[in-house]
This record gives sequence, C-alpha cells and structure tokens, in this order.
Amino acid sequence: YYTAALPGGAEYGSGYLTFTVDKTGGVKTAGKLADGTAVSAGGTLILDEAGRVWTVLNFAPAAYKGGGFFGVAEFFKGAGTRVIVRALAGEPPLWESFNPQATQAYGAGFSRELGLMGGWYDTLGNLYGYYRDRVLAVGTDAAALPPAITVGTNRYASVWWAPDGVALTVLTNKTGLMTGLAAPKAGVPVKGGAAYAYGVATNTVGLSVTWTQATGVFKGSFNAWFDYGAAHLSKPLMFEGVLVPERENAEEGVAGRGFFLWADKGHSINPQGQPALYPFSWSYDLTILLSGSGE
Repeated sequence: YYTAALPGGAEYGSGYLTFTVDKTGGVKTAGKLADGTAVSAGGTLILDEAGRVWTVLNFAPAAYKGGGFFGVAEFFKGAGTRVIVRALAGEPPLWESFNPQATQAYGAGFSRELGLMGGWYDTLGNLYGYYRDRVLAVGTDAAALPPAITVGTNRYASVWWAPDGVALTVLTNKTGLMTGLAAPKAGVPVKGGAAYAYGVATNTVGLSVTWTQATGVFKGSFNAWFDYGAAHLSKPLMFEGVLVPERENAEEGVAGRGFFLWADKGHSINPQGQPALYPFSWSYDLTILLSGSGE
C-alpha cells in the first residue's frame, strides 16, 4: 500500500492518490483530485528494459468534457530505503479540464502540470515512532487569495481564515499505537470596540481533524470569518488529504498534503446574450508541516 500527494500551490490545492499493489502486480488506484473529483482505476505494474517499475495513471472524468489526468508513477527503491512513489523520469502528470465552468474565468478551463510525492505506507504498523519527536502544524499557501462572499452587489473577503500554525497533537491508545491527530480547542475571537481580534486566542478558525490509520487519509474542517457592516459570521471549509511518511525529499518537511474548496459563482453569457451565473469552487492547498528530530 502506498500514499502519494499531487502538490498544489497558490492557485489550487493538492490532490492525493493511494495505491494497492497485489502479489501478481495488479494495481488499484484511488483518490481525489484537488477540485474534489474522485478518481479510481485498475492497472498493472510494468518492469521496463531499464529495470524501472511503474504504472500508468489515466483518469477521464465526464465533468472534464474531454480533459483528464494522465501520468506515470514509478515505484523506486534506493539503497537502504523503502519504496517511494515519484513521476517516472521526472515527467509531470498532466491535469486538464475543458469544462468552461471549471474556474472563475468562463471558458478557460485549466491545464496543470503536477508533482507526485509519496511512498510505502504501513497500514498496520505504528506511525507514532515516526512522529513522536516531531512538531506537526497546518499550513496554507501565503499567496492564495482569501475566500470571499457576495452580499448584494458587494464582495467581502474573509478577515481571518488561514489555519496556518495550528499545531497538531499525535493521539495514541493505551498500547502506544497512534490512533489520530488532534487540534487545540477552538478559541473565540475577542471583540474590542467595533472590531474583533482573532490572533489573541489559539485556533480561532476552529480547526478539527480526523485521520484514518488504515488508509493514511485525513479530513477535517475550519472556519473562515467575515466582518462587514454589523455582521460578524463564519463559514465552514472542509479539507482532506493524505499523510506521506515515505517520500523522496523528506527534508522538505511536508508530512501530508491536501485541499479544501470554497464555493463561489462565476459570470458568463447565456445563449440569449444575457449575463448568467454559474457555480464553481476555488481550490486551496493545505499542508501538514513537519519539524523536529527524525527516527
């Protein structure tokens, strides 16, 4: 069993994939792309003349209107290391959508070259030995635009939304087996006069997280806060991703990656030549950052 992330950035989040390889070389791939599209496929491990072992990744969701995801994942084992998953020969997977409503720019679709980072994952073992001397914290891309809402004809950006720096605690059972991740208790924004102070308490975005040991997938939520006029309110954001304890560039300090979506409406022109709205979602990157001593 292997877990892998498809790293995003300021413009979109990180999708994730999991691979189950059987004794005959059959490969089952499952996961989600960073727009929330679920993907799955069956394949085969290929051993080529150069001694490389790889499998083809090819997904063609109907919503992409002829677009899709294509890449080749190599399963590589270096000297003294566990198997890692990476793009074969450094060729980036290609993620494309020809759906005119895929983004806020009607008709543009998207075409993105992605990375592939991950490796072997122990579905039965204890990851506490890997994380016990580490500091885990959540991060987002600092260049990403904040979520915004439309009220009447006005747009208001969130005044406090990024869960950056929220520390995560490794949970264990009585036998010392890692059973989950936990965020601190949600703090409350403090009102001072007409304004609210968000940085004076811990975890004022209310981040919460769960992790499934058997798959490596984590999920959770947090809030984006909006202050405008007399309004003071929050909107929930849902995230998901996967832990990648084995990866090629372990020194990068990324324990896991994922995405969260923000629903919005874009503008187009209907067949009658009139302005029209359509739904789409902004995609954001989310990372679980790792620091501290290793094994």
